[in-house]
Amino acid sequence: FLTYLSVYLSDELQNPQIRKSTHPHIHKSAHQRIRTSTHPQIRTSPRVYYLCPMLKLAKIIGTSFGFGYAPVAPGTFGTLFGVLVYLAIQFTIPEQMNPLLLVLIVVGTAVGTWCCKMTEPEWGHDSGRIVLDESVGVWITLLFVPFQWWIVLAAFILFRFYDILKPLGIKRIDEGMHSPASVMFDDVLAGIYAALTLQAILWFQQYYF
Repeated sequence: FLTYLSVYLSDELQNPQIRKSTHPHIHKSAHQRIRTSTHPQIRTSPRVYYLCPMLKLAKIIGTSFGFGYAPVAPGTFGTLFGVLVYLAIQFTIPEQMNPLLLVLIVVGTAVGTWCCKMTEPEWGHDSGRIVLDESVGVWITLLFVPFQWWIVLAAFILFRFYDILKPLGIKRIDEGMHSPASVMFDDVLAGIYAALTLQAILWFQQYYF
């Protein structure tokens, strides 16, 4: 009884938008969602899942501080968040750009994997709202390049190109692994491809234009 009560009193189930939703998954009662769930984290510890502050933290970070809630093209907005962070560093401590980007990439990949794992029971695998992977990908693209506005724009476009089309084995990463880590790794690889393409453009621009 106390377990079901704790779930009922959780913030999410008390949200009027959720209680009035017609979506079949959201509209289920608390006890029905627990009984029918096949995810061990929900079945064994519903109170921990619904009330754990770490889940809310995972949503905040995983959505790149809300950018992933964009109603259209959330991946583009996640990339935009990454660019804004890059610009914030550029206009404050540009001399620390590459070291900070490396830290953001490593920490972002690890934390993003954790966010995917935490939110997967509720949002499903590779939810469109999780956009930290796009932010990490564009940081990789912007690594070790000089600051010019056209370069920032080119990095944005190139990364979105590889992220959307997923060529050269990118798509097979998530299909093959199908895990929280694969959600991050396919965007990491897209960022690497975009970075190599951008470096090639800069090389040609330096020697032939």
